[in-house]
Amino acid sequence: MRKNLVLLICMAFVISVWPMLTQAQATTAPDYNALEQAALKGNSQSLSQLQTAANSGNAEAQYDLGDYYYSLHQYVDSFNWIKKAAAQGNAKAENDLGMDYGDYGEGQGTPWDFTQAFKRYQKAAEQGDAHAEDWLGSLYYYGQGVKQDYTRAFNWYQKAATQNDPDAEDWLGNLYQNGQGTKQDYTQAINWYQKSATQNDPDAEGSLGSLYYTERDYTQAFNWYQKAATQNYPGAEDWLGNLFYNGQGVKQDYTEAFNCFQKAAAQGDAAACMWLSSMYSQGLGVPVDQQKAQYWANQAKKFQSDGN
Repeated sequence: MRKNLVLLICMAFVISVWPMLTQAQATTAPDYNALEQAALKGNSQSLSQLQTAANSGNAEAQYDLGDYYYSLHQYVDSFNWIKKAAAQGNAKAENDLGMDYGDYGEGQGTPWDFTQAFKRYQKAAEQGDAHAEDWLGSLYYYGQGVKQDYTRAFNWYQKAATQNDPDAEDWLGNLYQNGQGTKQDYTQAINWYQKSATQNDPDAEGSLGSLYYTERDYTQAFNWYQKAATQNYPGAEDWLGNLFYNGQGVKQDYTEAFNCFQKAAAQGDAAACMWLSSMYSQGLGVPVDQQKAQYWANQAKKFQSDGN
């Protein structure tokens, strides 16, 4: 009798919890990103699972399958799957479509179409996607796919910056520095550039160098240009060369100036080439060599014609 009672209690418990167990199993979704990564390593079973889920209409699987094809440079297939995910309101997919239409464009699944890019970024931004907010700021700033509007650009960059997007923080610094879309405020510009620079954004480091140079704080300018140069920020080596040449923020050193100009010239910097030509001509930091002076003058003309 006691055994039967225990058995009945156990059966009742199983019957009561069974629906919850089966529901939990049913609602536990596979890790589609993990399937994508395994597929990229050659796991055909993972790829098959991902494709099956995508074909069944799962938006996350469609997005990750699109990402899988993108990694293989199969841009048309990538675009088509990401578009399917976006049609279901997937924010990551909407953002990626914006990049396909506006950021990357030709050769990556679709021709450039900034109007479409704007629409896609807007849908993703409405779901709080920081990257999309940042790109909406850029489209408004440049007037691509929408009428140019610095105030709206500022507002979208501000939204993205509140989510610690380093590019948006750098842009806010830029807008404050130039008084575009907001009142000019160098203190705020430095504040936002520094927020971005703490995330190692080379654009912000270079911008801080330029702002401090304008304010005649050459020591700070030197320090920030030096940080930017370690990340190959265009123009940073040229500016460091200028500071070494003129002894601003650092002890005057023609040899160091020459080395910096040489690094900048290797990046196609026309101004640096002219500095090298002048230094070879005058024998500053290097022995006089008129042949090399002429060579670098010619390189400067070449880079200038190339738009550098």
